[in-house]
Amino acid sequence: SIFAVYCLVIQEQAEAQNNKCLEYVLKCIQCCLACVECIVKFINTQAYIQIALKGRNFCYAAKDGFELVWSNPLRYAIVGGIGTVIMFLGKMMIASLTAFLFYLFVTYVSSVNKNYAEPLWAVVVKFDYLVGLPYRLAIATLFMSVYGVAMDALLQCFIVDEMNQKGKGKAKWAPADLADLMDNEE
Repeated sequence: SIFAVYCLVIQEQAEAQNNKCLEYVLKCIQCCLACVECIVKFINTQAYIQIALKGRNFCYAAKDGFELVWSNPLRYAIVGGIGTVIMFLGKMMIASLTAFLFYLFVTYVSSVNKNYAEPLWAVVVKFDYLVGLPYRLAIATLFMSVYGVAMDALLQCFIVDEMNQKGKGKAKWAPADLADLMDNEE
């Protein structure tokens, strides 16, 4: 954002002047801006899910999504914690699997393997492992971010279904195992 760029310019000037107090204040401001950015991204995600669920405009959907999260903090914390672990494992699995598939491709496909001399083959594989890793992690992050939004959407669907029952018991449309698991969390 423009505020972050402005803070960086002032920080460079403060460092040039060796003004430690101003540097510290600017780092605090940058930290606060990063926190606000994370909160806005979270509210946007919840709002877009609510728009998909209920078809309301953005402002009402953001309010509904925030209220839903605020009224179920334990569920969101548990699902968010478990989701973070699953997303990390998914990223590592995708990156590792693509590296392994590349290795198999270079090793066992004869049309690829016959074009490389033995020392060059080792360089190609090592080069891919080192240089290709950021690309594989970026692609894995993109795939798993879709998973993260789907996980949030399913949680919101479950809670909205449960709220729509208004004291009639469990969520009507949720699978029985999911409803039992969510009831045990409370």
